[in-house]
Amino acid sequence: MPASVVTRTNYVYGATTYVAYAPYVAAKAAGTFVDVGATAKPVELDFKRTDKEIEIEQQLGISAAYPIKRELDIKWYFQESTMAHLVTILGLPTSALSAGVLKINPSAPEIYYQLQIISPGIVTKVRTDLFWRCYPKAVEKMILAKKDELVYGLTWGVIEEPDSASLDNWGKITEA
Repeated sequence: MPASVVTRTNYVYGATTYVAYAPYVAAKAAGTFVDVGATAKPVELDFKRTDKEIEIEQQLGISAAYPIKRELDIKWYFQESTMAHLVTILGLPTSALSAGVLKINPSAPEIYYQLQIISPGIVTKVRTDLFWRCYPKAVEKMILAKKDELVYGLTWGVIEEPDSASLDNWGKITEA
């Protein structure tokens, strides 16, 4: 099956990773996803944890470690470097792109997105990752040259849902 036929809605086990994003609408509410398609490189989920380490005089080692901060970054490279994707990467409103002209405003208000990642799971299962509230955190350097492929690399920061008492304040990962 050609890669162009496979999307996140008809994913085939063993295929590459597919991603989509949607404007944030409300806490854990599904938005209308924009299908980005296949990624140019593997998707990276980078979980970080910072602990407060407790030491006491009677012991040489650390006595306890309490988590004081948890972070999650998601990084992917867009296979298709479209102007619409560039709007999202730069965290601009959709109105910034009109008739093939992208107007870049560094003072644009913050915009949050939901992310969906479809990837191979265990054995023949498909894994779906859904993250509720994300923002474009860091853009890879873009090389604009005649012989180089134009690929957009983006790191997303994941923000905790503030109004939720459930266990999935960042998102959820399912396998079916």
